[in-house]
Amino acid sequence: MNKTYNRKRMYDYCCQKMICHKEILSRIIQEFVDEAKEMTLEEISKHIYDIKMSSLEEYIHLKGNCKDKQQDICCYFGLKERIEINIYLNLDYIENVQINKRNKHKVYHLYFITRSLEYNDGTVLKDRNYKLNINKVRIYISNRYQVKKEYKQHNEILTLVHIILNYRMKAKYKIRLIKKYIDNKEINRGLEIMCNLSQAIEIDIKERTAKKVTREVIRKNNIRAIYNVMKNINVSLEIAIDILDIPKSERIYLEEYFKK
Repeated sequence: MNKTYNRKRMYDYCCQKMICHKEILSRIIQEFVDEAKEMTLEEISKHIYDIKMSSLEEYIHLKGNCKDKQQDICCYFGLKERIEINIYLNLDYIENVQINKRNKHKVYHLYFITRSLEYNDGTVLKDRNYKLNINKVRIYISNRYQVKKEYKQHNEILTLVHIILNYRMKAKYKIRLIKKYIDNKEINRGLEIMCNLSQAIEIDIKERTAKKVTREVIRKNNIRAIYNVMKNINVSLEIAIDILDIPKSERIYLEEYFKK
């Protein structure tokens, strides 16, 4: 795996860790879990337990090799009854057979879907199956945060998730925006780490683009030079390549190009 891929996975993993923080998790539960709507954030936070997420190594392995869309975060919440909450991040919505089985306790599946051409940013769709004791909530959200944008519903939590998922936003700006809702040192440190990763990803992409452009320019110059040598000296392709002392690594490409 290349370093850009690993950094992207690490950034996604940091998003997952950020969502796991009780300050944010309690807000998600208050917004989308019916049993928590009349509770305060403090009350909700006290009744969240067994928060589970993969280690970084497991996360990279699962994202690279597992075809099934496993939840990124699992936790339990409840006062009298046990409620299981599964959160899925950065996924196109794909139905999973495993989540359609009958459950002894109530289950919520919350999907934050960041790539959709079908639904507008901010759309929230709910589906309840009383027979299977399952609630599915699909939250369609862009990872490009717009400061002036206000959602008719769920504005606070959608804005928070926007800020967390947006990889182009600088750390100071992210922290300033998120402080309107949450002022937590641990969250601020996490945002700084995420922004450092996103900057490294952008640098990697720019370097790779620059190398690709340079390689293409060199190849065009080589093709032009080979053509001129073959035409003016009347020699074969192989001899022209030898005369110009073109590296072996480029010879296969050039031979294929001139065959066409």
